[in-house]
Amino acid sequence: MRINVRKTWAGAVVAGMLGAVSLGAIQTPYGWLLADRPYDAVMVARNAGREPWTARLDVRVLRSFRFSTTGGVTVAANIENVLNRANYEGFNGVVTSSSFDQPKRAGTPRRISLAASVSF
Repeated sequence: MRINVRKTWAGAVVAGMLGAVSLGAIQTPYGWLLADRPYDAVMVARNAGREPWTARLDVRVLRSFRFSTTGGVTVAANIENVLNRANYEGFNGVVTSSSFDQPKRAGTPRRISLAASVSF
């Protein structure tokens, strides 16, 4: 299988064969990036990469107990990210890095908070 990419710039021809490209070009999952070109002349389109989908389920349970006509207690439990799904974010955008397109961190893990309020 042969992959050819040809782009002329200042009289130079960039030709690639199975990822080996002259002039310091770097192949990314989103296209070719030429390292020796001006910043505004890259071949990878702006915002070409997208982060993966995120999913989060938050639940709040609230229960009120009345002790009299004017007083009572309200108890609440708030659970964030019930499914404890790892939502990755902050991806590395340095093309020459070995961790290119890898996440830097995960979102908030499951968190449970309890609250109570008294009215009188």
